[in-house]
Amino acid sequence: MKRNLFQVLTLSALLSMAGMAQTAQTPPAQQTPPKMQDMKVVGCIVKALKPNAYLLERAIDPAKKGDAPRTYRIQAQMEDPDFESQVNAKVEVTGQAEIKQLPTPPPGGKVDEKDLPVFNVKSFQRVADTCSF
Repeated sequence: MKRNLFQVLTLSALLSMAGMAQTAQTPPAQQTPPKMQDMKVVGCIVKALKPNAYLLERAIDPAKKGDAPRTYRIQAQMEDPDFESQVNAKVEVTGQAEIKQLPTPPPGGKVDEKDLPVFNVKSFQRVADTCSF
C-alpha cells in the first residue's frame, strides 16, 4: 500500500514538472513591428496634449497631387530637436512614417493622440512662419 502511494505521488510530481517545463518553453506572443515608409511631407507642428509632445498636422506630400492631409505624432531621430520653436510654423519634415489605418473618431470627437501614426523625424526645416495652406 505504501509502495503504491509512493508511486502515485512520484508520478504526480513528474507529470506536474513536465507540465511546468512545457509552459516555460512556450515563447511569448510577439507583436509585429509597425510598417514604416520613408517620406518627406510639409505640415504644421502643434503641441500635443502630453507635455513635451508634438503633432504634425495637415501633413501632405507636395509631390503627390491630391494627397489627403494626415496628422502624425512626431518623434525625433536626431539630437536636440527644437520642435518648440517651430510650433504653429509650416515645416518640411523628412523621416519615416508609420503606415496604419486610423480608427474612426466618435461622433463630434477626435482620434485619440495615442492612436495616431508615428513620424520619426530625421530632419526638418521651416518653410513658412505660419500654418496657412
